[in-house]
Amino acid sequence: MGDGSFQPIETIIPGAQVATLQGMRTVTKTMRIGKRKCWKVQLVGKSILISENHRVLTTFSWLSPVELTKNSWKEVPLVVLDRIASGKRVRLSRFFYSHPYSGESLLPVEKVRTQWALLTSGGEEEVHDLTVAEANHYITAGGLVCQNCYDEASHFSRSQFRFIA
Repeated sequence: MGDGSFQPIETIIPGAQVATLQGMRTVTKTMRIGKRKCWKVQLVGKSILISENHRVLTTFSWLSPVELTKNSWKEVPLVVLDRIASGKRVRLSRFFYSHPYSGESLLPVEKVRTQWALLTSGGEEEVHDLTVAEANHYITAGGLVCQNCYDEASHFSRSQFRFIA
């Protein structure tokens, strides 16, 4: 959150400030998605449940647990926010990440590093998501960088679609 604290995603409301790789940004919308198959992402000192199609930032690209585990990967190198995550520090110098929709190369204003995470089945759970102004992602309590699942195209009116390349 904007004050450096953490709270469950289901309690976050529009107008709240959340951490992104581009600094603090405002939550514009929150959504209760419903029950979905989940995966547990085990980071050093923290485990986080995400839905099977929720993409996270890896050292390769934005990938979901389904995409990662179809290659039989159970341990994956994730990009995490350095000031939040714990464990061995392997900082990424001059790290750029791609905008998941446009492919634009972006330089984070926050320091990040890699951290290996273990993926295990998390069963079926109620999941939530949010959208963030001027960012396509948000950062969880464990430092995990999660992509907004909500399609950015839905923010455009029908008349604006003809201008989208």
